[in-house]
Amino acid sequence: PLIEHLAELRTRLIYSVVAIGVLFIACFFVADYIYGFLLGPFVSAAGGPEMVRLIYTAPQEFFFTKLSVALFSAIFLAFPILASQVYLFVAPGLYKNERMAFLPYLIATPVCFLIGASVVHYGIMPLALQFFMSMQQQDPNGVTIEMMTRVSEYLSLTMTLLLAFGICF
Repeated sequence: PLIEHLAELRTRLIYSVVAIGVLFIACFFVADYIYGFLLGPFVSAAGGPEMVRLIYTAPQEFFFTKLSVALFSAIFLAFPILASQVYLFVAPGLYKNERMAFLPYLIATPVCFLIGASVVHYGIMPLALQFFMSMQQQDPNGVTIEMMTRVSEYLSLTMTLLLAFGICF
């Protein structure tokens, strides 16, 4: 019946939201460390932590960046729970052989996503940042064009590439 189906969907959504909520709170407390990890490619491209200087231009920007880091990390970490909830919702409507065919995809999806995210973090981002940093210049007239990276812009670029490569893989 439709009502039982909707009740089951509500239950699965509640489990998913609770998992993301709990992980969000946990990730918010360690958001500085997570952001530090995400800064790894920038630090290596710049030649060390003393060469990295990030700015924020609005009073609330860094706080909202920490919230974004926490939410992104919570969804990233909760993906196995989310995928299992999708499977538990869909599985009763599948035949036994269809359930067995779905299971390898359930296991391979997070593994492939992690591989794609690792390719970005350890391979693509350092190269891209070296390229962007090589565009800095000083004009003979004394005009300097220097990259002043905003905290939120760097996070936006990193999250976009991590998600894009993770989904592609």
